[in-house]
This record gives sequence, structure tokens and C-alpha cells, in this order.
Amino acid sequence: MRISTKTFNWNSGCFEGSTIWRGDLDGDGLSGEPNIDERTASLSVIDLTFIVPVFCRGWKEKYLTGKEKLKRLKEVPERARLGINAFLGLWEDYLLNDSNSAIEWLFRNKMDEYKIYDDDPLDEEGKPIEDLHGVSRYMVLEFPGLVMRNRYGHPFWLCITRYFSGRCVYTVYFLNCYADRNGISLCYR
Repeated sequence: MRISTKTFNWNSGCFEGSTIWRGDLDGDGLSGEPNIDERTASLSVIDLTFIVPVFCRGWKEKYLTGKEKLKRLKEVPERARLGINAFLGLWEDYLLNDSNSAIEWLFRNKMDEYKIYDDDPLDEEGKPIEDLHGVSRYMVLEFPGLVMRNRYGHPFWLCITRYFSGRCVYTVYFLNCYADRNGISLCYR
């Protein structure tokens, strides 16, 4: 399955006033190299079979900061991080196709081993215990290929949260906060 990516308009919508984060995440985001994965920024089509979901938190780690998550993603150079163009392509496809969307395809075909539960019950080995239905309550698909700076100076990236009902909403994840326990970063090979 393939989807077309979309170009982001920086001058409209709820992200008006946002820019690309520049430099280290400990800085102000205004100077330095743009925090963007150029390998995926120029893609016009994405083949979903090449998407690699990455769960950065270790099984025994309860929380992980966004800064640490981005650092771990960058430590594996063969993982190209999907960004805003992929987010927009998947989001538009979801709005048009709902239960037959690319997001649903990803959920059915790529996410089985990543279904984590919001109450996070763990067995003695630190692995999640499945509930009676074996379905996660929600999953956050993160697009770390473009770190943005909001008008207040905070770094963030875009996400799509998919609830067990199949309903999706788009959200943002602020990197100076702890990562969502159900967050899966989408990379590309």
C-alpha cells in the first residue's frame, strides 16, 4: 500500500507561527542546523511496507523524555525518521478512507508487537500483560522526522492518536515532557 505525502503550509491553520526547531533541544530552537530528517522530507510517496515502527522505551522504563527518545532515534542512522509530509499524507488518507485508511493498514499489519496498554500492567519480566480482549486502548503514532518550534519556544513533533475504536485524532508531543507510554515513532527504511 502506498500513499502520497503532502506539503505543509507554515502560514495557515493551528500551527501558524511555528517554525523548524534549529540546533540542540536544550537551546532556544532559533540557531543551528534545522532538526529535520532530510532523507524523508523529500519523499512524495511512501510505501507502507517500508515503515518501521520504533518503540524507544525499554520494557522496564516507565517513562522517557522526548529529548531522550529523539537521541535514541538518531543513534541508529539507518532509521530515517518520518516527518510532517508523511503525517499530512496519512492524516488526509484517514479523513478520506476512515476504516480502510493507511493508518488502519499500519495498525493491522505493523503494530501487533507494539500494542501497549494505558494502565501498563506488567508481568514479572516487565512485559505488558494483555487484557481480556488483547487490544490496546490507544496508540500514538509519532512523526519525529521534523521537530517544530511553537510560537512560545517549545519543541514538538506531530502525532496521530488511534483509539481502540478506530477513531483517530491528531495531536502534538512536546519534547520537553515525558513520552507517552503508547508512543511509537515511525521510521522508514
